[in-house]
Amino acid sequence: MDQLKKNKFLSAFLAVLILGVLALGFLCYRTWSSYGEAQTKFTDAKNAVERLKGAALFPSTDNLKKRVTQVDAYKGKVDELVKRLMTYQVEFDPSSDETKFQPKLADLIKKSKDGAAGASIKIDDSFDFGMKDYLSAAPRKEAVPDLNFALDGMKAFVDLLINSRISTIASLTRKPLDIEADNKTAAPAPGAKPASSGKSSGLATSSSALAESDVIRRYSFTVKFSGTPQSVEDVFTAIASTPENSPFFAVRLAKVENEKKTAQKSSGGTDEKKEGHDSSLILGGEKVGALLEVDLIRFLDPAAVAKAKEDAKAGGSSKSATAKPAAGASPR
Repeated sequence: MDQLKKNKFLSAFLAVLILGVLALGFLCYRTWSSYGEAQTKFTDAKNAVERLKGAALFPSTDNLKKRVTQVDAYKGKVDELVKRLMTYQVEFDPSSDETKFQPKLADLIKKSKDGAAGASIKIDDSFDFGMKDYLSAAPRKEAVPDLNFALDGMKAFVDLLINSRISTIASLTRKPLDIEADNKTAAPAPGAKPASSGKSSGLATSSSALAESDVIRRYSFTVKFSGTPQSVEDVFTAIASTPENSPFFAVRLAKVENEKKTAQKSSGGTDEKKEGHDSSLILGGEKVGALLEVDLIRFLDPAAVAKAKEDAKAGGSSKSATAKPAAGASPR
């Protein structure tokens, strides 16, 4: 003890050492306590999950009420979304007067060409919205409503290109609708079940599950055009900012590239060639070419879908009852 009093350095060193040991012990104790609490919480949560996995659902009245409340709340949100989406499209005309479709097609082709010429936009002379056959022959009566909707949507897209001040509309082709073919029947009614192949997929399915055709219709077309980088950018901006009561477009595929693959001479006078690279210099005089695969979307009315399902169900029951022969009747 006398040595400690005489040697101040040793006294200070031992004091610091003792304090350090105490602090370290406190930190170890605190860490161990936290670990124990975390381990307990994890074990409790794990056991709860295992109990839920192994327990059978209890069909109590309270659980049923909770389920109904949750499903109704979810359905309400979905209905709100559908109503909102329904405003982003033009009105679908169910009339099917095939005699009026040909003059309408010819008139819209002329308006598109005149509009392009008025904006100094080059457009292919054979431009016909991909409906050349209907300039000389009327479409099937059943296909007219969908063809009218597709034609109005493509005309709106051409107007969008013209308003964006592009330079050239090289082509516009479309994917024919199934209902147009002579050997095809009309598009299935919303809610209609597809024909079964006779083989089970091994997956559980719900009879109330909706297919895509119960929710939307797609009218696909492909357009090629070119213009300045700014005009092409304006096209994408216009597509992304669809106003209400106008066609809704979804771009499925977009390819954009410089029309000139070789960069112009730099200011230093050296010819910097970058063949095949997207990093080619875009200078003021260059144009950008674009190819877009677009889906014109028609959102279906949920009430109409539900009614079509009920009608199809009632019609199927009626046919089954009619086709069943009377008891005791002998076949001829």
